[in-house]
Formats: sequence, structure tokens, C-alpha cells
Amino acid sequence: GGLLIPSHTVAPELEPYVKWHQTIVNTFCKPGQYSEPNQIRIDFGDLPDPKIGVCFKYGFGYSITIDKTYWDAASIDERQSLISHELQHCMFKQRHNDTPNHYMYPTLNSMAPYDLAVQILNDTYSYCVLDKTPVN
Repeated sequence: GGLLIPSHTVAPELEPYVKWHQTIVNTFCKPGQYSEPNQIRIDFGDLPDPKIGVCFKYGFGYSITIDKTYWDAASIDERQSLISHELQHCMFKQRHNDTPNHYMYPTLNSMAPYDLAVQILNDTYSYCVLDKTPVN
């Protein structure tokens, strides 16, 4: 087989939300402590109701698909909450959380940026500093 060329494709409209999330993650985590595959694709698509976002992991990468119809109607807070939720699935293999007001709850919670950041910081501190495996 040939060499796998790194390919990171992020839809321009999604880029600021992905960067915001990465900035929060970088507070406690270093490269190598989360999934940074050669192949990353984050883009829009049409998802069957009620899905609004999905993380698909495969051998050498992951892709995140965001439902375009949902996105176009969503607030900035809803958009960031959705992107962060899907990135945590892909980057940390984080599962859903049973707490209704948590950003990893199975149905989307629109969260203010401060509250969202605090929850992500708590999770990434646990994974990258305390070295705990993502659970829930």
C-alpha cells in the first residue's frame, strides 16, 4: 500500500466552532492524548431525523457530519454545543452522559459558552491530567 496523505477537511462555516473547541481541549491536553488521525473530515450532510450530528470513526480517521437543515436554523450556542458534542465522541471516544444538562446528553442541550467550556474542561482534565478513561 501507498503512503497515507494527511487530509484534514473542515467546512469553512464549521471551522470557528472546531477551533474554539480545540482551544478548550488544549488547556489540559497535549497531542497524543486524544485521537488526531491522518484523515479528518467535518462537513455538512443530510441526516435522518432526529439525528443532527454524527461522529463516524474508522481505521485511519474520523468524519463528523452535521445536518445542514438543523445548522441553518440553530443559534450560535446550539451550533457550538453540537460541534463540541461530536468532537468529544471522535477525539476522546466519549460516550453520552445521563445528566440532562450536560453537553454529552444524547439530545442536544444549547449551552452558554462559559457553561460549555467548564464542562469540557472538567472532562478533558479528567482524561488528560488524571488519566481517566472516558466513561458514560
